[in-house]
Amino acid sequence: MPASAQESRRIEFAPGATSTTINDTIRGREWRDYVLNARGGQTMVVSLAVTGTNGNGSAFFNILPAGQDYGGPYVGSTDTDRRAEITVPSDGDWAIRVYLMGNDRDADKTVGYSIDVYIAPGGGSGASAGAGAAVVSVTGVPSGDLLNVRAGPGTGNRIVGALANGDRVRRLRCETHGSSRWCEIEMMTDMRERGWVNARYLDE
Repeated sequence: MPASAQESRRIEFAPGATSTTINDTIRGREWRDYVLNARGGQTMVVSLAVTGTNGNGSAFFNILPAGQDYGGPYVGSTDTDRRAEITVPSDGDWAIRVYLMGNDRDADKTVGYSIDVYIAPGGGSGASAGAGAAVVSVTGVPSGDLLNVRAGPGTGNRIVGALANGDRVRRLRCETHGSSRWCEIEMMTDMRERGWVNARYLDE
């Protein structure tokens, strides 16, 4: 069920999973806190997408220590892409706070949204961070098809883009998810969009 206004909801990943997706709505001056436990040094990646609104869709999020209203490592209202990638400063509970701004807040508009949350296993910069930001090409995609780019590692995550054979991307890091190896990539465009693809479609 949706979290009530000004109420926290704890995020629990499925056993063995490193990511999850949250779907919810918010209205006017409400805010939502989604709380999860993380270890200092882990990489946390959070992205928000508006799924529907009767206003302008001006939804943002902050990342801050659970139970506090300030002092967090990410403030979404100062960003443009509604995506955060942080190194968790310390062990404990951290809140992803969603809120509205501008006319949506003042005119009591409603915004639906989807949040993708990923936390790299272990500490430091995550699994296989040593792979580096190598430039690689997409290969092996069947003729006439496209490679789905997903919000997190694994086919259960939301599709956020697509690539064709020959497209070049920056490979940021890789990890094993289930029986497959997945890599986070950054597209070589002006927006530098990021996502995850199956590593078998990347060729150096």
